[in-house]
Amino acid sequence: MDLSDLSDLRHTLRRNKQEAEMIRVARAATLGCCAVVLAACSSGGTVTSESALTPAVAPTTALAPPPTTVSSTSGAPPTTLGQQQQDEAEIRELHARFFEVINEIDNPPHPGDPSLAATTTGIERQRLHEYVESLAESGQHAEGRVSSTIIELRFPDRDHAFVRVCTASNSVRMGPDRRVIDRDRGGTWVTGLEVLRTADGWRVEDWLTGGDRACTP
Repeated sequence: MDLSDLSDLRHTLRRNKQEAEMIRVARAATLGCCAVVLAACSSGGTVTSESALTPAVAPTTALAPPPTTVSSTSGAPPTTLGQQQQDEAEIRELHARFFEVINEIDNPPHPGDPSLAATTTGIERQRLHEYVESLAESGQHAEGRVSSTIIELRFPDRDHAFVRVCTASNSVRMGPDRRVIDRDRGGTWVTGLEVLRTADGWRVEDWLTGGDRACTP
């Protein structure tokens, strides 16, 4: 084969390759147009260049982190410093109200005074009720005052408290004819209040009045 034949062959092969490329491009364009038309027909809409060619992007939603729950690993109910401070404040208020009741229920005596139930429980309520009832039945009453100052407040457990107090009294028990029947020893001495947490709040369960230890209010 001479050079002229080789040149003619190269020209023929180049032309055939160009024609094949043109046919491939035309076929791809035709298939693309058919796909666009079919998509528009299936959706019932009108074909536009932007709506047909722009791919749909699925929205992304950021998932919020789940809430964190902190649970106690202890079987006992939680006791915080705030709760103890609240208990102390309530017991100090109870201490003041209790001694107000002591000074009011026996001059004149009021056996059914509701303040007894609001400040006492158990044996102390029974003891004070019987004392005031006996005064009323005998026509007696008491004069003078009992005062108290807190020395110490502590909690053996969450439902009990002990209040050590310095007590002073100049109370006198008087008969119907105002004759003195009995009087407190005077001076100051240490007494104690056993306090109980009830469903209605803190109450004095027992007032321990014995002992001869002097104190300074």
